[in-house]
Amino acid sequence: MLKPTFYLTLEYEKFYRKGLPENRLSLVSAISKDLLLVEIAGLNYRIKPNNELDFNLEFNSQMKELEYFIRNPYKFKLHTDRLLNIMKDENYQNIILFNRASCVFAIEEILNTESIKITDDLDLNANDFENIFKYLLTINSKLS
Repeated sequence: MLKPTFYLTLEYEKFYRKGLPENRLSLVSAISKDLLLVEIAGLNYRIKPNNELDFNLEFNSQMKELEYFIRNPYKFKLHTDRLLNIMKDENYQNIILFNRASCVFAIEEILNTESIKITDDLDLNANDFENIFKYLLTINSKLS
């Protein structure tokens, strides 16, 4: 008999051990709207490419995405250790950091806000990528 696999959709508060930011869009307001949409649409596609029937929510894929958004190796190690501790403490076999529901919500929210503008900036730095990760976790919190 197969044992059930328990998944935890990780929320901002559980990961960062503090309350949600007052305005989640403030986390990504310094990023050009078009670059932000490209990053989240790309993540959405990597979670479920057009030629696949299933969502890719496997632990290794989630870690690969985390490494994409947490560019600093030291911070990535800290984030990974924190995730593994949460999984162990709460007896989950997998943690879902990135999911399609959050991506679609984020895309809609960004498209419909006037607080994020398209700028001439063509580059994202490590802090921008980490802020996108934080923003997506706040959406996980809202949708959970």
